[in-house]
Amino acid sequence: MGAIAGSKKTEVTLKLSDKKGFETKSTITIKLDTVAESKVEVDLTFEGINLKGKGGCLACFSSSNFVLAISRKNDTSNEFYLVHTTNALTENNPKWAPFSLNMGVLCQGDPKWPIKLEVQTKSDDDFTTLSKAEVDFETIAKGEKIELSAIGGGPGGFVLPSKCQKNQPEKGFLDYIKEG
Repeated sequence: MGAIAGSKKTEVTLKLSDKKGFETKSTITIKLDTVAESKVEVDLTFEGINLKGKGGCLACFSSSNFVLAISRKNDTSNEFYLVHTTNALTENNPKWAPFSLNMGVLCQGDPKWPIKLEVQTKSDDDFTTLSKAEVDFETIAKGEKIELSAIGGGPGGFVLPSKCQKNQPEKGFLDYIKEG
């Protein structure tokens, strides 16, 4: 833990050891990113519309387990970091369960920060991305259908943010002190 916390690099590779403390040939790479502090929570609910299953056919003709994966762009590179994954649903037009995310985690507190929405299919513990869209929080907050592009090309269906509500917490004593 000290090697990670003390690192000045954005990527740390560590050697793994076995139960007896002997080094193995295995390594683990951890990529570090800063997350903006935010007290604002966002309640989100998404629905899938006409999602394409495996092979590009409509979901109604396949047995795909659809998962919605939400990632935010790293602040120092073009990589995206996963911030939330929904449960897998086999419905034709899935309505994923509501969830809450902190604005700092979702988009660094910046409504124009890039966010990637990916519809994936899950089989066992393996995820395959079927379609995706790169948006921002402002687009999600509008509540309009977001068009997905299929990985193999062409349309991949739509994702509808059916609920997007920001919850600003009440100010506490320390908040007033900090503001002066």
